[in-house]
Amino acid sequence: MIRMGMGLGLLLTVTACKRAEDVVPTPNFEIETAIGVISPLDETLAAYPGIPGVMNADDDNEDGVSDWDSREWQGDDDDYTTVSVVSTAKTFQFTLSDDTGLVRIWSGGEEVLGPDSTDWSPEQSDDISMFIEFGAPLSTAELKVKNLTDEETVTTHLTAAPMILGHHQQVTEKVWIMKMNFRDYSNAKMVSDMEAVLGDRLFDVNAERYDYDVWVQDEFEWSSMVSAESRIDVVIDSIRDGQGGGGLDDAPEDLMLGSNSIVRTWGSGWANTYDSFGNLEVSPPLSVDGVDYPYGRIYYGKKGSSGPVAALTDHLDSQRVQAPFYVDTTWLCVGHIDEFTTFLPDPTAPRGFRFLFSDTRAGWEIVEATDPGTSLPLYAPTDSWSGHGIPNVGAMAEESSLKAYNEDIQLQYLDPILEQFKEEFGLLEEEIVLFPSVFEEINDSTYGRCGAAALVPGAANMLVVNETDGSTHAFMADPFFRSTPADQSSDPFIDAYKALLPPAVTPHFVDDFEVYHLGLGEVHCGTNSLRTPLDGWWENSSHLLKETGE
Repeated sequence: MIRMGMGLGLLLTVTACKRAEDVVPTPNFEIETAIGVISPLDETLAAYPGIPGVMNADDDNEDGVSDWDSREWQGDDDDYTTVSVVSTAKTFQFTLSDDTGLVRIWSGGEEVLGPDSTDWSPEQSDDISMFIEFGAPLSTAELKVKNLTDEETVTTHLTAAPMILGHHQQVTEKVWIMKMNFRDYSNAKMVSDMEAVLGDRLFDVNAERYDYDVWVQDEFEWSSMVSAESRIDVVIDSIRDGQGGGGLDDAPEDLMLGSNSIVRTWGSGWANTYDSFGNLEVSPPLSVDGVDYPYGRIYYGKKGSSGPVAALTDHLDSQRVQAPFYVDTTWLCVGHIDEFTTFLPDPTAPRGFRFLFSDTRAGWEIVEATDPGTSLPLYAPTDSWSGHGIPNVGAMAEESSLKAYNEDIQLQYLDPILEQFKEEFGLLEEEIVLFPSVFEEINDSTYGRCGAAALVPGAANMLVVNETDGSTHAFMADPFFRSTPADQSSDPFIDAYKALLPPAVTPHFVDDFEVYHLGLGEVHCGTNSLRTPLDGWWENSSHLLKETGE
């Protein structure tokens, strides 16, 4: 709590040598908050969204009931918003206008304003301390503070933070992965490579406990609610139940639930592939047609009735600051947005980022430019669970139906989707990086005919890790487009990727072939990350929130 100097309301003595115009007016009372001072002489911060806070929905006392639902005073709870009305022995009346019943105000360990009490007249005091509690994201109310002594009134808004999803320019605090280390099914080398960079920020999701469901990205998504005083992390738990038994369904509650961290699910019923969170991404901050989006924009895959559960997308829409939209991903077998797009930080770019987008023209150019005699040991096995049945580069280049398929999806899907992204993100041509990609049509006994998936392991489906010093690591699928798997220096796809990456990004081409690639996913699908949230939404996002306020 910011304490101001005392002496409010005292008369100033004007001496003969001091001109009247030099006297600075002194307010009779001030409302002190963590974001600044509101008074009858300066009501700037009272305007919507006014005084910010966070939803108090965690369980700090670990009694199995959320703090809001317990409706008990918890003096050591750090999720209250502190407000102090400072004066010199004035008498006040407080009035709370709240149509939702989702705002409460405490003082002296008692609930003084809320659904059951809209007016409060405390005993006369120089300093009235209050603690505001919110029950939902973006819950809002008005608090009128009336100085009965001098008949002055200030009305301020009170607003809980929206849920904001992280983007790839924020610092990475933690990363999760499921370690697999069986003789013919292992990601041990990939985990080792990541541990060398991440150290104790890399957390293992126990394989046996969670039914060997390796798709850690798909089960949960991190978001945060912040104020000037508090932070609540919200784990959005998908309605997806995982693979084999319960899969990762209980992982968020087991591994992430705690003080200042809650788990919530929106929707119910039978999940489809679009309910997985590889299908939910966020851009960096950007401006589109003169509208600023300081926390980026949410985007996901959908077409017609095929998409994420409506309860979730409706909730994301209701948070407003990230203005969600969707593109068609139904042409993909798995159907996730992370299979062909991502953002990378780049300090040299006009807006600090590059938009990576899969491009089959660039991918096929590499195929045709590579020595056809180059063997492809990892592609050669004929079973879909162990390879692609392609012994060498020549066999791939000469497969006319494969080339035609990539040309078709480029023209029918990738090109139109890129145009949509240009419009939705206001992308400049120089911000777009066309990432070489080669897809195949999945049509076998395991998956049936279900659409496109990466044939050359999809490097765009990457994990982006940002450090506090501003540097960035990109963990990408090793394409293994070479005769000697151990020699990355001989891989033409790796050479092409490196040439396209921003200079501030350190690439790591990790072996995800057995566990992820052959399962129709890549690095991003098998990992998950928590990023340090950004604050200031109450200052920079009111233009996006006004329809929910005044």
